[in-house]
Amino acid sequence: MGAADGPESPQGRVTTLLISERADTTAVVRQAVAGLPFTLVASGDTDDVRQAVSRCTPDVVIVDAQMPTARYLAVLRELHRLRPLPAIVLLLPDDRRPESGTSSQDAVTRVRRQIAPHVARARRDKQAQVMAARAATRTSQQLDAWQKSGDTPPAAVTLLVIGTSLGGPTALAKVLSGLPADFPVPVLIVQHLSGEWPVALATQLNKSSPLHVKTADDGEPLRSGAALLAPGDRHLAVTGHLPVLRASLSDGPRENYVKPAVDVLFRTAAAACGPGVLAVVMTGMGSDGRQGAQAIHQVNGTVLVQDEPTSMCWGMPGAVATAGLADDIIPLDDLAGRIGAIVAERARSNPHLGGV
Repeated sequence: MGAADGPESPQGRVTTLLISERADTTAVVRQAVAGLPFTLVASGDTDDVRQAVSRCTPDVVIVDAQMPTARYLAVLRELHRLRPLPAIVLLLPDDRRPESGTSSQDAVTRVRRQIAPHVARARRDKQAQVMAARAATRTSQQLDAWQKSGDTPPAAVTLLVIGTSLGGPTALAKVLSGLPADFPVPVLIVQHLSGEWPVALATQLNKSSPLHVKTADDGEPLRSGAALLAPGDRHLAVTGHLPVLRASLSDGPRENYVKPAVDVLFRTAAAACGPGVLAVVMTGMGSDGRQGAQAIHQVNGTVLVQDEPTSMCWGMPGAVATAGLADDIIPLDDLAGRIGAIVAERARSNPHLGGV
């Protein structure tokens, strides 16, 4: 087993494992991957795939299909037991053989074309994971700063964050229509939806709510009287420091099996605003939002949840409530009024603080 030429790189570098018993196949693959941004590890030991994998933790595995059928199938079975499952590229005999009348370089080109997209995809995924890990570290440091600060941060509400899933569009319409056009703090929303569905939902909510509702743009400043909805398949987070806050979108890995995730929004809101966060968890399946509610609880923010009788599914709000993280459990019809009362009450006790 040997590594291809080239320095070991930074985090995010892709590792590719070639499993082949043939020297000519290895030679073709090495030529094909020359210059690609990853480390190639070749293994001729097809009897112990698990050991080969443990040595390099590959993101992409290239399997030479030109081996005895029983051994080839055994290799695939072993690879499919791996978690997380790497991308698997099957290198068929014709992929590495020059066609009649062509040069060996044509075989190299064909192999490169087959491998390169998998490597590029794995590299993007790994870079996204690295960026998400760095963001999580920064968020953790900000949370620690809020908790360790000797000063008492202002208790006025500076940001309203809402998380919901199954049954959410109806619940959101009810809550947002009950907030005034001059609502004094920004609103950020995560509704579990993919594709272009959030755009359609934002358009519908904008028609029924006094607030200006739209999907969030990356880097967009947060403003009072406006509600930003997470776009499909992107995490929505809060960046910046009071009084200047911005929406941040990312392609990081799913959390709680979903993207966008409520936990990402709540966690970053707690880090940016501390006790000024007012969070609302409404109807939805699963437990997304519970860990984010824990972060808000730790910085003395406020968490409200929709009650069970008015929820289509009490999974998400129930997870927060049963964990002891809810400051109040409220029927859907009363949520908007309770939100407005909390914001107004705290604004009166902190008259020196204006809206964002």
